Amino acid sequence: MLLQAVVDATNDDQNLTTLRVISLASDRESCCGKALAKLTYVAPLAPSSPIYDQLAHLDLMDYFVGPDDITANKDYKHVFKWLRNAILRENGCVVRSVHLTCGLICKHLSDSGFTNAHINYVLDPTDKQDIVLAYALLKDLWSLPLADPISSTPTYIKVHEALCIYGELAYHLVFPYICIELSLSEQLKHLSAAMHLTLVLYVLDDARSQFIPTPLFLNIGIMIKNTFFCAVKVKIDHPNHLFFLVLLGTDHLESLFGILCTVRLAHALASETSRSMLHSHVF
Repeated sequence: MLLQAVVDATNDDQNLTTLRVISLASDRESCCGKALAKLTYVAPLAPSSPIYDQLAHLDLMDYFVGPDDITANKDYKHVFKWLRNAILRENGCVVRSVHLTCGLICKHLSDSGFTNAHINYVLDPTDKQDIVLAYALLKDLWSLPLADPISSTPTYIKVHEALCIYGELAYHLVFPYICIELSLSEQLKHLSAAMHLTLVLYVLDDARSQFIPTPLFLNIGIMIKNTFFCAVKVKIDHPNHLFFLVLLGTDHLESLFGILCTVRLAHALASETSRSMLHSHVF
């Protein structure tokens, strides 16, 4: 397996590079997920591991790891975008037995003072890859004011509370990555709250994928688990170093991928130009 070969090659040269592979990240491609599972979901964390004592007290934590305690990761921006897309699905999503749809979201955003232009922007279903658009809608949901208990019907209040709960999940999931004033401990508390809330909402209904798609539920868990494991690994290996959540994404990989694609395209264009010039010279 190519991925395993890359990991082995990196680890074999640790004495020269001082680099250690502590996690393997991917986007939401299913084929990548299967490969990562084979490498990072092998056996429970051993009590003899240097990081065991730091994690053993965490209830409900998934302790399965790969060799050298390696874990999988999912890019946080992909998770944010998918969280937005989940609530804009044609079938909507179910939160505490309340079926949320785009129409209901539009109604409650409008009642909360948002303009039609803004609502049409954040609910645009055609652009599923815009991270700014994802943030805009999720922030609107976690910023919703409480429904007026006097002028609102019980049904209206129930729907509004469901939207606020979805917004609260988005807040705990997104805020640690955008607020630079939070300490690492505060960031981890937010992510822990997000994972517990996700788990509760996911198991409330029999048809669990009615809340969010099962792959998204799993990816949220993988991302948050990896954050805790990586924070502890840095604490053990480099106790005086800082740890930044945003470095766990795939930005650097995607930047490198873009550069390589550009170089490859430039090489192809140069080759095509050379062939055209040669063809013109011959004929």
